[in-house]
Amino acid sequence: MAEVAEQHERPLGDPLDDLKVMREVLFDPVAREERLRRELEVLRERLNWPAPVDTPETIVLPIGEGAGVITPEGRLAIPALNSALAEAADDEVIVDELDISAAEHALATTYREWTRYRLGRVLTLREGRDRPMLPAAIGTTLFLLLNGNIGEKWALAQPKDEKRQRQLDSAVTAPIQAFVSAIDPNARPLSSDGRHLQLYNGYGLSEARRRLGSDIVLEKDPHGEGKGKRLYVREGAEARVTEALARELAGRRLRPTVLEDALERMVTAYEEQRPRIAAFGVSNAKQSRTKNLREDLLRRS
Repeated sequence: MAEVAEQHERPLGDPLDDLKVMREVLFDPVAREERLRRELEVLRERLNWPAPVDTPETIVLPIGEGAGVITPEGRLAIPALNSALAEAADDEVIVDELDISAAEHALATTYREWTRYRLGRVLTLREGRDRPMLPAAIGTTLFLLLNGNIGEKWALAQPKDEKRQRQLDSAVTAPIQAFVSAIDPNARPLSSDGRHLQLYNGYGLSEARRRLGSDIVLEKDPHGEGKGKRLYVREGAEARVTEALARELAGRRLRPTVLEDALERMVTAYEEQRPRIAAFGVSNAKQSRTKNLREDLLRRS
């Protein structure tokens, strides 16, 4: 069907392969609206064929005056329609029930995969079956455990003053950087990328929250002012978070001496920065917790 080829600027191929292309362009259920608007503008300019009269929108979706796009249902209908047209007698066209059933089964499988994609991603991340967690994400989470930011009572509260926030970010970044550099010597220094230094919305924290879900809490500080936030490991989740970090470190297959050195460097850097962190009233480290955390990670990794 020439319209499908024109829509995606490629000839018809295997129907299931074509569905993958259609998802990438228009039908991805997690696509951003801004990108879809851009794609639709391009298609409106390029497509100038109206759908035949009485064509269901299930098959051809109107996207503007005189323009429409073939849907996944429309793409899978093509083989059945071609077969029916080839066998048509006189003016009567009958689509084989087996062809309809096959198309419906393929659609059900496709839509099931598409709609469960995000849920599957979350479960995969939580179970540690995806790519390794970023070193900065491991280091950020380790800092929260090391610093005793466990439970809302001991949260890492965001200073309301921007200058003070930068000072706290700098103090927190030092031990995280020490850990990251030890396990990944080729990692870019955190200080070279401002996104790392934004403790409450940097990508190290974003990655940690994606992997660990609600066990890492970032929320508005009810005791703060304006848009201040607070950050902590959910109370009761310390063991679960430690286990997840140990699993991630084990997946990196680090030599025991490398991990031991990384933890030692982090603790040393933390102790150096602890007076600065304590000045903000957010340092809750305990020697016994640090010792147990270190031993637990080394044993499990």
